[in-house]
Amino acid sequence: MKSKIPVFSISQFRDQLTMLMDVVRHQPIVISYYGKRAAVVLSHKEYQRLIANSQQ
Repeated sequence: MKSKIPVFSISQFRDQLTMLMDVVRHQPIVISYYGKRAAVVLSHKEYQRLIANSQQ
């Protein structure tokens, strides 16, 4: 069973950026804006893996 991706408001993201950068090294996070999911932040390593898989 996959774990849920944590969701943070844009305010939480801004206020806790340093801590969340540590979290992102291990799992993606979702950023919400006005209560709606707006963006996903993931590590560069995970991004590279996704790009490589999409080009196969």
